Amino acid sequence: MISEAQANFADAPGFLFCQPQEISEKVLPQSCDLIFGTETLEHVENHEKVLVGHNC
Repeated sequence: MISEAQANFADAPGFLFCQPQEISEKVLPQSCDLIFGTETLEHVENHEKVLVGHNC
């Protein structure tokens, strides 16, 4: 899925695609306006904790 997104948005500046475990090393705190996660919530046990803002 990431490789398809990278190909589709190759000409769009400012897009970064990564796996969830890579976010803390690739995205600095308060350095982005939006994080868009797909196919995520069905794998999370505590939805409320994830849905609360993450200061990004």
